Amino acid sequence: MATDCCVLQTALAAADDGVAVRLVEDACAGSTPDNQKLAVETMKLFTPLITVTNTAELLG
Repeated sequence: MATDCCVLQTALAAADDGVAVRLVEDACAGSTPDNQKLAVETMKLFTPLITVTNTAELLG
């Protein structure tokens, strides 16, 4: 799933409904590196409902 399409839409819809989302950034990929970065930065604007993390933090 492309971060800048499917993941972004799903995460924002969940946050709009008040559901907490944890995005594991290094487990996603965008259609391009720039689009990936923009999608992640957009989701960070929804903190604390959307938390951006990585696999090391998640497993550690």
